[in-house]
Amino acid sequence: MSKHTQRKSAILAALFLGLSGFALAAPAAEPQQTAAVSPSAEDQNITAKIKSALQSDKQTAKLAIEVQTKDGVVTLGGSAPNANAVSYVLSLVSGVPGVKDIQNQIRIG
Repeated sequence: MSKHTQRKSAILAALFLGLSGFALAAPAAEPQQTAAVSPSAEDQNITAKIKSALQSDKQTAKLAIEVQTKDGVVTLGGSAPNANAVSYVLSLVSGVPGVKDIQNQIRIG
């Protein structure tokens, strides 16, 4: 075996050992799981009370209002015919026990 071939073999062996050591030292990162966080029982209760209040009120029963609650903060979506209807919905929702804040995303029109 020539010196050139011996050097090449030594370099390849070192490279191979170095890479296999790296693979052992740094295991592949496991993919992070992003589980959907389900609303707490309290948030579900607040949402249910709001939906019930909107459905049982004559002025809001026919509106398509979407309700989501996270940590007592209610996000309202959907649409209403005018600003007065939105104001009425907001006042109705603010009276529900447990509501800490309201994020209004209701569209007019």
